[in-house]
Order: sequence, then C-alpha cells, then structure tokens
Amino acid sequence: MGEKVINVNGKDRSIPRNLNVHKFVDPRATELEALQSIVLNRMSSDICDQRSKRRRTSSYLNNASRKRKNKKGKLDSTNLNLEKDDKKASRRKRRRVELKMNRGIGFSTSGDGTKRLRTHVWHAKRFTMTKLWGFHLPLGLQGRGKGSRALLKWYNDGVLIHDASYYVPIQLEGPEVGSIFPFCSESLISALRTVLVPSILSYSQDISHAIISGDIYGRAILHDVRATATNAIAPVTYMWRPRNTVFKAIDGANMSSTKRQLWVWLHASTASEGYDALKFACQKETPPSNFDSSDTN
Repeated sequence: MGEKVINVNGKDRSIPRNLNVHKFVDPRATELEALQSIVLNRMSSDICDQRSKRRRTSSYLNNASRKRKNKKGKLDSTNLNLEKDDKKASRRKRRRVELKMNRGIGFSTSGDGTKRLRTHVWHAKRFTMTKLWGFHLPLGLQGRGKGSRALLKWYNDGVLIHDASYYVPIQLEGPEVGSIFPFCSESLISALRTVLVPSILSYSQDISHAIISGDIYGRAILHDVRATATNAIAPVTYMWRPRNTVFKAIDGANMSSTKRQLWVWLHASTASEGYDALKFACQKETPPSNFDSSDTN
C-alpha cells in the first residue's frame, strides 16, 4: 500500500495515506449536483417502471388460471363420482343406510337377530348401547354413564321424550256383550278385574265409560293370580280399541262387530310372565271358544 506507482507521464498514481474530503469532493461537485438533480426529478414525478421489468410479487393470484384449474378439478371429481357410482358402496355406507331405514312393520335386526329401535342411530351417537331383552338399548352416557347439567335442565324446563317401542303389546279379544256398559266385553272386564289394580270399574262412571269407549287409556299394576300370595308383576298401560268409523275403514272386513279388542303394553323384561298371567286369568273367566289372546309385536 505504501508502494509508489509511477505512470508513463511521470506522475505519482499511488494511493495516498491520508484523504482530504473537501479537496476530494471539490473537483466532483458538478457531477454530484447533476446526480442529485436527476434523483429529485425522479422522486417528484410519476414515472413508473415498465410492466415487463417489474417484479411479479402477485403472480400467485392469477385469477384466470385459478378459475381454469378449479373448473378442471370439478370436471375430474364429477368423472370420479360417476366411476364410484358404478362400483359397489362400501360396507360403512351400506350399514348406515340400513340403520337409518325404518320398516313399515316390525324392527330392523342385527346379524344375531337383536332388534334395533327406530331411534337407534340417534341413541348410538350419544349413549353406550347394550343388548337387553332382545333389543339394542341405551344403557347410559359415554364414560361413567352419569348425566349432565344440560339433560337435567331439559328435564326440568323442557320436555322428555322416551322411545318405548321395545314395550310388548298384547291384544285380548272377547265377545261384545255388556249389561253394565254398552258395547263392552264383560268377560274381559271380569278377567282383568282379578289381575289389574286398580280395576277398570274402580274409577268413576264417566272415566270408566271413556276408558271402555277407547277415548283414553288406563294404567294399572298387573298381578299374578296363580301364586298363593298375589304378586305384582309390573305396571302396564292398557287401552280398548276405539269404536269409530276410522278404525272400521282401516280394517275393513276384518273388523268384527261382535268382538271387542283390548291392548295391553308390558315392559319387555316382564313380557313372558305377564302374558302367562293374562292368559291364565282370561281362560279362567272365559271359555276357550270365546276368547283369543295374541302377541301383536
């Protein structure tokens, strides 16, 4: 760096050790002023770079190309859906359709014959399911099975809907002969008097007439008269088949004008025992030729 460099003209061209800034800038004053004037003119005007020389920072937002890609993707997905439709649906989809399908009569069943309620999918999403009395029934909430504040609030302030379709209905049929009440079966009433507490005749005359006419239903406790001590089996709900033109039009010629039908709903856990108790009481009061009992489930 301290070496002297001498050119052909004999002038010293070596780099000086010390630099005087003012002395260095004075010969270049005109050049600096020209550069400053050019920069000021550019900044005060609206001169823009050419479009082709700009940096394309928004190139990924090319809407035209994006629309073309989306349209192409939709066409491809449509073609794939058409191909999938030709193939057999997966087991999961077929099973979901099967679970949501409600038959007109009876219940849908699983592979082992266990029946599913019409609300099976709704319950299966929210509760732990178990097999009881031939049905898939909700046992409790997921986890420890405890309730929640929301359920208690709905129970207190709202409504509670219970799917009781797993109850077993039993139809009792007897001759339509009555001196106490017109159009009633005295044989059925006398048979039920021994097994139902309270009996139909224990109510007031207006309520008893409404029950026998089929306008309202009744509740009672079913007892077994075969035991030495009268044993309670289960609470039941019963209702006489209404006598009106609507039911006659539905049944048509199958509706017998000389017989009355009584429906009794039993809990599934007591269906067999309750059926035997009703059958024994009816056969004891009514000759076999005038009595018929059947499980309508």
